[in-house]
Amino acid sequence: MMNSIREKQEQLTCFFLMLLMAGIFLLEFARVLPSLAMGGLLFTALLSNSPAQLLRNFYTNKLLLIFSVSFLFLLPTYFYSDNTHYFWERIQIQAPTFALPFAFANLRPLSKKQYYAVLYLFIGFLLVTTLGSLFIYAANFEAINTSYLHSKVIPNPFYVNHVRLSLLLAIGIFTCYYLYSGDYYIRYAQEKKAVLAAGIFLIIFMHIYSVRSGMLGFYAVSLLLIVYTFIIQKKRYVHGLVLLGFLAMLPVAAMYLSPTLRNKTVNTTNDLQHYQSGQSVNNYPMGTRFLSYQIALEITSENYLLGCGLGDLEDKLQERYINDHPTIAPQNRIIPHNQFIYYLAATGLLGLFIFCVSFYYPLLYAWKEKVMPVLINYTIVSLSFMVEPTLETQLGVAVAITFILLPLWMHKPTSDAR
Repeated sequence: MMNSIREKQEQLTCFFLMLLMAGIFLLEFARVLPSLAMGGLLFTALLSNSPAQLLRNFYTNKLLLIFSVSFLFLLPTYFYSDNTHYFWERIQIQAPTFALPFAFANLRPLSKKQYYAVLYLFIGFLLVTTLGSLFIYAANFEAINTSYLHSKVIPNPFYVNHVRLSLLLAIGIFTCYYLYSGDYYIRYAQEKKAVLAAGIFLIIFMHIYSVRSGMLGFYAVSLLLIVYTFIIQKKRYVHGLVLLGFLAMLPVAAMYLSPTLRNKTVNTTNDLQHYQSGQSVNNYPMGTRFLSYQIALEITSENYLLGCGLGDLEDKLQERYINDHPTIAPQNRIIPHNQFIYYLAATGLLGLFIFCVSFYYPLLYAWKEKVMPVLINYTIVSLSFMVEPTLETQLGVAVAITFILLPLWMHKPTSDAR
């Protein structure tokens, strides 16, 4: 009887994780899907134990408990935020940062085959999305190439935000690497060949898509993997140097073969030169990004320790845009496109310190135990933090939290007390 209940709970967990993978890609068609999936995981967890045991499991799972503080640290800023509506809007978006750790602390791990099925579904959605984009690109080749000179990208059939899709591409490539490099398949060993082909295809598409965030994550992780695996761990210096040489040549070849990447490079260079000239950065994405950093740091200077309060950050940003930078159009008055600077302005040095300690605490465990998927996904997400407020959108939270916690949970899913 107990085994039957546990099997059903595992099946429910697997179903809701698959629904979450689908929801990440289908967000624009059904915005409720990711929330429904996360709510389903939480509901399944609540069914698994008594209230006292639920709290005990969470409390004794140090990794997930401390990670959840990366959400809880925002709550005290309510008391010095005047705009409580905006505060609760931000809290609602970031709630999964607490809900998912609590759920995973109380859920039993999937079987290996169930886990691989979830990863296969993720890769499958990624392949469908990228293939659809390639069809759109082929049908509008010249127009899309030209659009890259104006900070546009190839559309995709599911309307996934281009920055988030680039992160998903980087995560997907290394998910393929993880499945291929280990003895991981559901039924047939030949599945590994399909996974390898999918990974190579995603690398090619990434260079056609040419979005900076994902490419930065891909090259950074590739560099670290080669150095660690072949030079530090295996002492295969020749193999390591050859692979490093290949990695260095890859963007050169891509620049030659991909008109979108060439045009993206021209666009980025012009954008940076315009910013350095001191002219108005209105309608220049890189320039407005740097301006958002500048304004956020000015707001931080008013209260270095505690910041302005999560609820008031948007109002203070808009006030400074209007008073100090009136040439910036309303649609270009962006929040700081850097997660760390965003939290610095909203919660001060104290809040940023608490966030970094709590959010990266599981990284210490992953490093000690060499849990490569966790290390890889942390690297990709952290690099996105440098150029995007990743945790300030529903999709960004879903991607970042899911792909950090899922492999961590599968490696060390429950508390010792259970």
